[in-house]
Amino acid sequence: MDNKIKPIFLIFSIIMTMLFTISSDVKAQDTLTPLEDFTRQKLKEQREADEFRRFQTESSIGNGLNKGPHLIYLCSRRHFACVNNDTIRNCAQRPQMSCLIIKKFQNQKQCFSEQYEVMLKSRIDNFCDSVD
Repeated sequence: MDNKIKPIFLIFSIIMTMLFTISSDVKAQDTLTPLEDFTRQKLKEQREADEFRRFQTESSIGNGLNKGPHLIYLCSRRHFACVNNDTIRNCAQRPQMSCLIIKKFQNQKQCFSEQYEVMLKSRIDNFCDSVD
């Protein structure tokens, strides 16, 4: 009887060892991504979400207008704006916006400075008569 138990025990232990090895390999494959990679991915996703949120809120300055280095005057709304290339193209495609392009600056900050100065000292309403 003792002789029969030893081979069965041996076979049982071999099978259990194989199952344990297979289950550890499966578990190891499930956890191949280290915590650092996971954290890095989450931070990247957070940055992208923040950038998208900032773009949606900060870059838009009104209907069809996005901030940029081009100083324009909107005759239809009677105000100056610093806008990007997309807005300039939008102005060209939609004459009802009545845009008067004044100048392109190297960056948005320079445009804002000039916009402030122009707002203080000039009126361009008379130029818009020919645009309307």
